[in-house]
Formats: sequence, C-alpha cells, structure tokens
Amino acid sequence: MDINREKNLINILVEKRFITKRELSEAIERHKNVGGSIIESLLFLDFLDYKKLGRALSLMFQVPYIDLEHIKITPEILEKIPLDFAEKYHLFPAGFIENKKALVVAMEDPSDQNILEKMRRFLEVDELRIGVAYSTEIERAINRYYKGLDLPELKKEIQLPKDFKIIEESDKERTTGWDLKDLVGKKKDRKVLLIEPDHEIRNPILSIMKKEGYVIEAVVDDSSAIELLGKKRFDLVLKRKKSGKGAFLYEKELKKANIEIRYFEEIGHFLAEQPADYDEMIKFYFNTLNMIFRSIFSSQAKMLSWIDNITKYAKLIGSRITLPRHRVDAIITSAYLIILIKLRERIKEEKDELSLLNQLAELANPFNLQDIIYFLDQPPKEGIPIESQILTILMDFEKIKLRLFSNSGFDLEMVKDIMREKVGEKYDEKLLEIFFTILKDELFLDISQEKGKVLFIDSEIEDDSLICLKLKGEGYIVRVVHQGRDAIKAIKDFNPSLILSEVELPDINGIELFKFLINKVNINTPFLFITKNQDPSTAKKGLKIGAEDYITKPFNIDLLLIKIKKLIGKEIARKEEGVAGNLKEMSLIDLIQILSAGMKS
Repeated sequence: MDINREKNLINILVEKRFITKRELSEAIERHKNVGGSIIESLLFLDFLDYKKLGRALSLMFQVPYIDLEHIKITPEILEKIPLDFAEKYHLFPAGFIENKKALVVAMEDPSDQNILEKMRRFLEVDELRIGVAYSTEIERAINRYYKGLDLPELKKEIQLPKDFKIIEESDKERTTGWDLKDLVGKKKDRKVLLIEPDHEIRNPILSIMKKEGYVIEAVVDDSSAIELLGKKRFDLVLKRKKSGKGAFLYEKELKKANIEIRYFEEIGHFLAEQPADYDEMIKFYFNTLNMIFRSIFSSQAKMLSWIDNITKYAKLIGSRITLPRHRVDAIITSAYLIILIKLRERIKEEKDELSLLNQLAELANPFNLQDIIYFLDQPPKEGIPIESQILTILMDFEKIKLRLFSNSGFDLEMVKDIMREKVGEKYDEKLLEIFFTILKDELFLDISQEKGKVLFIDSEIEDDSLICLKLKGEGYIVRVVHQGRDAIKAIKDFNPSLILSEVELPDINGIELFKFLINKVNINTPFLFITKNQDPSTAKKGLKIGAEDYITKPFNIDLLLIKIKKLIGKEIARKEEGVAGNLKEMSLIDLIQILSAGMKS
C-alpha cells in the first residue's frame, strides 16, 4: 500500500474511532524504529484488529471486506487462481458461487484496473466478485492454503519480564551496534533462530555465535522459519531489517507465545553495501573487528591489552594535535587489520571469520589504509602520512613493552632512551615527545585519591570515547550506560558524583528519567543534560526541575571537561562541610581555561 493510501486509511481509522490519536502516536514511534508500515505497528500493539481494519478498508475501497482467517477454502477453489498469479498480484481466491460461476477474490488493492483486467482475461470464470483484505492477511492465506505453511499453536514455555518489548532499530545499541550480548542476551543456553537470506552475512554470524557458545540455527526466509518453528522450540528469533522492511510475518503470534524477536540492521548496512551514516558504520566496524580479535585472542591478555592501548593512545594523541576523527579512526583500524592479516595462516581454518575479515578489509578503503600501512616504519619526512608516523610509534612502544617488561608496568625512562635513538630515522621528534607527555601524565598522576565518579547515560558515548579517556587520564572513575533502564541500577551500584545524560535516550526521554530519579530514587547527585537539539528550550525544561546545566552536541570536549570539574568540585565542597577554596584545588591551566571560557564565577 502506498503512502497516500495508508494516510487515507489511517484517517478513516481515526474518524471512525477505531483507534485513538494516542495509539496512533505510539504506533508511529514504533514504525520509525522497527520499520514496516504504521498499520502493522497498530496491529502488533493490539490497538487494532483485522476486523476493524477490514471495515476501514471496505469504506475506503467501497467493496466488502473478506475475513480470510475464518473461511473454508477447498482445493477446487485454489485451482481457480494459480499460486504464481496470486503471489504476483497480491490476491486470494476466497470462494466460488457454483450456480453463477462467480469467483470471489480478495485483493489488496481492489481499485487496480490493470490487475482486474488481467483476471478477466486469464481466469476461466463468468464473473468476478471483488472484496478487500489486508496484505498480511493475503500473504498468510497464501502460505496456509497454497503452501501448507502455518504457524501452529506455540507452547508458552517461558515468561518474559513485565517490561518486555522488541529491541528496535533505534536501540543503537542498544543494538551498541553489533554486540552479541546486547543483541542476543547473556544466557548462552537460549535457542536462537536466525532468519538471513544472504549467505555472506548468515555464515559469519553463525560461525561467530557458535564460537561464543550460543545454540543457533539459521533459515533463509520467513516461510522456512514458520516451518521450523512448528517442529522445534526457540527462545529468540533474530532477523535483519532490509530496505525499510523486515517485520516478521508472524511476530504477533511469537509475542503471545513469549518468544522474543529482535531486529538488527548495522551489519546489513555494512556487508550488504547499504548506505549508513559515518557513526553507524564506524561503530559496527570497530565492534566487528573487536569481536573477531577477541574471539581469536580470548586467552591472550597481553594481545588484548595491546589493541586497547593502541586505541587509547591514538585517540589521545589525535586530540593533542587536533587530528580529525576519521583520521584517528583510520589509525585504529589499521592496527586491527595489520595484526589480523599477519595472522591469516592462524585463522585460515575459520573460513567464515576469514571471509568476514576480508570483506571488512576491502570495505575500509575510505580510510585510505593502504597508504597508512605501506608507509609504516618509514623515516618521518614530507609525504609520509601522519597516521603512519603515529601508528609506528604506538606499535613499537607496545613491542618494547612486550619484549622488555613482563608485567603490565614499564620503565618510562628506559622506553624514552630506546625510542629517542631512532628520532629522525623512524620517529618524528614532536610526535614522540607528545606521546611521552601522555605516558608521563598517566604514570605520575596520583589517582589513589579519588577525584570523583562520572556516569554517562548516552547511546553515542563508549568507554573509550575521547571524553571518557580524558576524564580517566585525569583521575576520574567513569562508567557509561546506553539506556535509561540501565541507569537506575548503575546509579545504585556506582554512586556517581555527577550524572550526564542525553535528552533523547533510546528507551526514555532524559528529562522524564531525571524526574523519575528525583521522585522515585531520591537522588541529589548533580545532573547535566547533553542534547543534539539546538533549541535550548528542550534542555531548559531539565533546568527547571533541578538539573545543573546542559551542553549541546557536538560539544567542545575541553569546555565539557571544565564544566564536569566545576560541578564535581562544587559537589565535593558541599559534602565536605567547612572545606572551601576550590580555586586552590585547581591547576593554573584549569583556571586559565575557566577564565577564557567566560566562566569567571
């Protein structure tokens, strides 16, 4: 059904009071997240049933509604319309009036004169009597009567939490992109059914999930899934959305039987070469590389630490020299691929993982990785990419640590002596000294005295985001959660000194979350809002109910750091009765930054 028809149908549903405006609003929200049509969301949420929908369709097309769920169809009636014809034109033979040789046909669009003319020409009947049925009803009738496929009564073997709902696409993850525990859940004994037609996507997912210990089977389409669900019990159906579609044909029945269905999209964007924005792409890319890397080196803590350090230091150096984000991402990606490609022989028997790795390597061209990798270890002269120079320093540093220091610590002065010998020959002197400054700050920062705990509630911030790395580097303890429902437990367990929350969280509005925390959890922790909305009135609503401040995205990291330090400083001073003089606790650099930012209070 096209958009205009759907709008007309929705108007009829509202006018006839088959649905309320509130129900329509909730269905539209689900439609934005999961895809499919608004009508499908109304049906799924139980705001609408097929009988009411049928009455609205009948009013719109001025033909009778045919309830395909409650009619008897004989083989003789099915023979009147071939399966291919029924599937191609979205129609179903709903009855035959013998004495008048009249065939009753349910159509998705009874106004389509082209289809009506084709039926008159090719079907051997004297008369056509046209009715209407919704597209899903027609598709299910075709599955049931032509193909013998139908979802049987499913046993309710498990009970889900009261707040159960489908994980929607906007759960960025929610779905943190492509993360098995987020997508499938932590219980590896759950039986998972994957619906994925593309073998280049299906096989790597199967391989990786089986390696992780999940019980999983795969089918290529909904019809095969229906057949298998009739024979075996599954706890979760996993399906990729594609081209704005993807809702499982029988998702409502699964919900009633307490079988979860979850949709994912990011891996589809990437491997199927569908368009995705940079944030989605890079999040999926790094999560996938990290998953493969940790799968291969699960028992080698040093190797895992190696890639974590490369990631951390690349971001910190990039921040010091104001290197654009995509160029920092290119350094990190190169580090992953260098070691994985060097170890192809080791993983050659894992064909699916190797296939996925090869595809990722080919799709990484926008980062210009070939030049970065080609110029590694080259003298730092004009024309050598700065990404190559930074990665050379970081990889050599990790090699020196692995070779000379058995534990996690290292002697900075010894490292300096070794690496300074190759300044000009292998390393750029300025870059090397910047790196040494970062190491020195890490080693000599006194973090034994806790400076404060910072909790981020934001689906776009990760533990290794630059703001988190900088805070950790200055002695703060940082925790990140991506959804409002995870924040409540984190607040109780973590006891943060400051909470920073995005206004537009995947599962709840941040302002509503703040109200809940004040009224139900009784927190008095300073609260700062982060918002993409450039209209300050949105965040100011939070200020009216007690938030300390707000900052808009994309935010200036140094300014946000100043705000965080100031708010935590005020909180510490409030708790330590009689202790004041926050200015004495601040460094000269902090004072200069505060004054330059116009924050003279």
